[in-house]
Amino acid sequence: MKNIFVLMVLAMSVWAADARVVLKDTPRSPFGFYRTTESAVRQAVDRSGIDYELDKSGNLKLYFSKGDIEYRGLLIFSRFKGSRVIKRITILAGFGTKPERYNDMITYVNNWNKTRVMPRLYMLDGDSLRLEVQIPARYGFNPDQLIYTLKLFNAAMFYIARQTSSMRR
Repeated sequence: MKNIFVLMVLAMSVWAADARVVLKDTPRSPFGFYRTTESAVRQAVDRSGIDYELDKSGNLKLYFSKGDIEYRGLLIFSRFKGSRVIKRITILAGFGTKPERYNDMITYVNNWNKTRVMPRLYMLDGDSLRLEVQIPARYGFNPDQLIYTLKLFNAAMFYIARQTSSMRR
């Protein structure tokens, strides 16, 4: 078992060291991970092709679009209390839902979460469907992984929107 764990860590390190995205003015570890800074994350988001703007708290308002349809999301930098160190990057989006379709939405959410790891879905206040991905970032991040996650989140959001259109406001 220990050998399998070591092989997995070695494989992940090799994959990370062979990262395709190189960020400017950002320290990179020998394993290909970058120090998690707002600037480094913005550079990765720039390369993902997803539009964004900074909000007043320093988080990123994301604009996911496909043709003439656009959805909004948020990329949140979570920090340790009293510190500038970013411990987690959270990607979040949501849809308003019809309260009378709550049971149908709960069934959809449970089925989704049972068969998929990302993004996680949950209901908030009985009339809002949320999509969320959390990326641990305390010890650095891989920009390729963030770009991949953003694209996957984007595709999942449009898929979920289509699947739940009759249950949403």
